[in-house]
Amino acid sequence: MTETKPNLSEQLTSIKQKHIIDAAIRVFSEKGFHRAKIKDVAKEAGIADGTVYNYFASKKELLLAVLNELNETEARPAQFENLNSTDLETLFLKQMQHRFNFMFAKKEVLQAVLPEIISDSEIRELYFDAIISPTLKMGEQAFSEVLTEPSVSSEALTRALAGSLFGLLLLNLLGDDETEKHVAEILGFLAKSFASNLERKIA
Repeated sequence: MTETKPNLSEQLTSIKQKHIIDAAIRVFSEKGFHRAKIKDVAKEAGIADGTVYNYFASKKELLLAVLNELNETEARPAQFENLNSTDLETLFLKQMQHRFNFMFAKKEVLQAVLPEIISDSEIRELYFDAIISPTLKMGEQAFSEVLTEPSVSSEALTRALAGSLFGLLLLNLLGDDETEKHVAEILGFLAKSFASNLERKIA
């Protein structure tokens, strides 16, 4: 099947949305989600207030777009396709290093929006259903396709990986400086632990 490429209009819309999302990340990081207003995001993006609403119906919808960006949702399929590209320990290490470094660089916005996710049931449900759950299922499917007779289910492995990274980020957000100092050692240990007793299916 021929893959349909986005037309120029779709590309421009995507670029404009990304520009607004990047501005929102900076504003939410500086002001916090509650104090930030759409007009602040518009000013940071260098556009009129109404232009933001052309792409995002509300501040909550913009928050979900920010969370989607933090999840690297668009890049996930390619990341999971790399499961067959190298040995599992190296793969786990590279993926965890990438995700930790990516999220650590944006920890201010994570700190700003995390309370909103936890306290607002509507946002929490939307976030889980639209972003977290599909990502978990993608991981489960990828692991089930390449691992043979694993000592742990693909569902458990996916959540163990995600939970370990989130836990490290949360520790750092709570003020544990040792996490950042020893992150290479921690991730190396986790990668070795996750890869042990796991074997790929023979292609």
